[in-house]
Amino acid sequence: QMPAPGGLVTNVREKTYPNGVMQQAILESAGAGMGENHLEISVQTGPSSGAGMLSIGRPSQDGIRREIIARYPKVEMRIVTQPRQNALGTFGLAIGRASNGARCIFAWQWLDDIRGQAPSSGGSFLGVRFGGSSEATGGVPASIRVHLCRKDATVDDLAATVEGLTLAAP
Repeated sequence: QMPAPGGLVTNVREKTYPNGVMQQAILESAGAGMGENHLEISVQTGPSSGAGMLSIGRPSQDGIRREIIARYPKVEMRIVTQPRQNALGTFGLAIGRASNGARCIFAWQWLDDIRGQAPSSGGSFLGVRFGGSSEATGGVPASIRVHLCRKDATVDDLAATVEGLTLAAP
């Protein structure tokens, strides 16, 4: 669950894999003109060997820098060096301001076992339940990304949205 001012969910996209699921909650954009605002989660429920499988991994510094450049090619983004926290644990944050005045954030988070973050046994994201375990890690790893650009909010407001992110009960 994502609090305001993240925006209302206007659409949900989902792709299933033999070993997991990737979901995107598309959020209202508030006219920022910086692409889709969205919350994305990838949950790996089994090993990632073979073609057509979901493959996620703990983010690296170089990998995150490449993601930021790809997602915000026209915005100078600055990585916040002070770790941030939400109900799911520590997350990384980059902030920036676009030439049109929109404030942007990019947040990333890794969970070794998302089942341990659920309010009860198992968990869900956008109504889809996940359980089981990844043989490779002994858990159900998850990768979360948040892309938000808004003209009507400060970067502190947008960061607070990610700080308020929680996992919904199944």
